[in-house]
Amino acid sequence: MTEIPSIVPASKTIYFFSYIRSRGLDPERLIEAIESDPASWRDPATSIPLDVWLALNREASRSLGDPDFGLGFGMHFWGMPTMLGHLMGACRDIGEAFDAFIRYQGIEHHSWRLSRHDSPDLVEIAYESAHALSSDRLIIDFVLANLVNQTQRLTGLPADIASVHFAYARPTNVSLHEKIFRCPVEFDQGRGFFTVRKASLSTPILGASEAVKERLIEPLERELRAHSMERSVSGKVAEAISRRRGGKAANAVSVAAELGMGVRDLQIKLKADGTTFHDLRESFLKEMALGYIRDGTLGLKEISFLLGFSEPSAFHRAFVRWTGRTPGEVRGTSGSTRLP
Repeated sequence: MTEIPSIVPASKTIYFFSYIRSRGLDPERLIEAIESDPASWRDPATSIPLDVWLALNREASRSLGDPDFGLGFGMHFWGMPTMLGHLMGACRDIGEAFDAFIRYQGIEHHSWRLSRHDSPDLVEIAYESAHALSSDRLIIDFVLANLVNQTQRLTGLPADIASVHFAYARPTNVSLHEKIFRCPVEFDQGRGFFTVRKASLSTPILGASEAVKERLIEPLERELRAHSMERSVSGKVAEAISRRRGGKAANAVSVAAELGMGVRDLQIKLKADGTTFHDLRESFLKEMALGYIRDGTLGLKEISFLLGFSEPSAFHRAFVRWTGRTPGEVRGTSGSTRLP
């Protein structure tokens, strides 16, 4: 799957700054520490890049000496007021609220998603990263702890979680994990998820309102359709790029023409999708290059030609830029003896 740049609603910084102030940190000093110009993302109506968001969280965690910062922030954060948040608050019970979130989450979240998997007695709510940066422990901790927080706020009752599982290694101190989730906590699981008993999904929501829910579903469905149509442009571009191999370098002009639009229109649609033609092309070429190198069947000249580079030296420079390693170094770790 092609990875695209991700963003976070700048409104989240309101809760973030509120939380770090309560912990004794000065937001202004934190911003200075990550060397980011906040002028473009202080407006709650805008978005901030995922890397900046993660940098803020990492610096807060470092400054506080708190590796559990994501857990604490997740329990502090309250996602209102968004249309999806209001819909969850109007649902009949917590199961219906989970399902609503899973259906419409792509409208608000792009770097990670939740999925639901049912067994006879349990329901698994799994965290799935859609971006390399969202595999960071701080973000995973935030999401899973916040689900507990949201559940408790919506129902007025402690979350009834059967078990929780984290991809990362067991920390030295797990007392906060145990306090928040109040269930068996497992680590080194390869992925993050929690399970709930099916019976607990029928726990009623305090502000349930069928009338409010019905009024919110139509605009959310409309936005979901629009969102899906816009994001499909990235998929079409990625497919067009993948067809331009064998000495034919992909460029925005030819791809736009193939899709029946002008270059400017293509750029606008991709920007709305949170990406650019350059980023999609680089991501595709990197994935293909890594596959060819690890396979070991082709030499650098052949790979360079297949990916549309003018000469092997140009491919070599691009590969180092993408991975921080030379093709030979990657090929050596894959176990192949074929020389470039």
